[in-house]
Amino acid sequence: MAVMTTDKRMDNMVAAAIMAALLCAPAAAIAGGPISLESPAADGRITIDGDSSDWDGLPTVYLEHSLRVVAASHDDDQLYVMFRFGDERLAEQLLQRGAILWFNGDGKTKVKDEAFGIRYTGSEAMAAAVDVADPDEHAGSDSVASEHRPPRGMRSLAKHRPDPGTLTVIRHGVKDVIPEGHPPGPNAASAVHDGVFCYEFRIPLAEIGGKVADRRPSKKRTVALGIQIGGTTEAERESIEAAIEDSLGRGGGPPAGDMGGMGGGRPGGMGGMGGGGRSGPPPDGSDAQKRLNPEIHWVKVELAPDE
Repeated sequence: MAVMTTDKRMDNMVAAAIMAALLCAPAAAIAGGPISLESPAADGRITIDGDSSDWDGLPTVYLEHSLRVVAASHDDDQLYVMFRFGDERLAEQLLQRGAILWFNGDGKTKVKDEAFGIRYTGSEAMAAAVDVADPDEHAGSDSVASEHRPPRGMRSLAKHRPDPGTLTVIRHGVKDVIPEGHPPGPNAASAVHDGVFCYEFRIPLAEIGGKVADRRPSKKRTVALGIQIGGTTEAERESIEAAIEDSLGRGGGPPAGDMGGMGGGRPGGMGGMGGGGRSGPPPDGSDAQKRLNPEIHWVKVELAPDE
């Protein structure tokens, strides 16, 4: 077994540190559970237009397996969130299935009763700038991270996907689709500049609710922000699973390449190589279930109190 010398180990450590600085600056790398992000006062500097230059100099964190560079700011009434990245494949994923931002105004890293969230895919300009493949074709592409691909054959996902230029506001599981630029409530915008994709959000603190809405700005407040790429609501999952169950019940198995292996199977059978005959939705923990309800990456946003 080769033994690494002290000098070589040091060189590798220095190289890794330089690479991390180049890729992540000024963001802090994240590994594991929820992390904290400071939200300074916005002081009128943030415009929701998809341009990240407003955020220069503000604290950021880096989410390697989620939306990359994330920042937050706030004023007395609004929370502002920005994320940016340079990966066009991630932009394709967001335009296909969107991302849900879940908010917990008590600072707890859990989605309780789907109380408040926003799903957004991107602007019409973003959609025009990115070549997005058909969701079912894209599901089999090796170029897309497997954990964010739409489940094969689940065309019913498409009806839950908001159109570009709109955002879906989720309040206690009930969805309300509104256009970008909606003045009184939540707002979002996205754009791509010089290969950098930027998404911005404005969320009224009163909509988030909990302690963050009750406490005075002079007090320290925390909002838990959960980022779920390709997430679905409980009602949507039930609808999709029912459609799958109905399809399996009628056809004795999904088409070749869909959900079940290598091509059909005997009606009512045990499935075998084709996965046919299974009369029910994919079991918990299956690949399809993980794609319907992917992992939520949590950030604890600390709203700095007024001076």
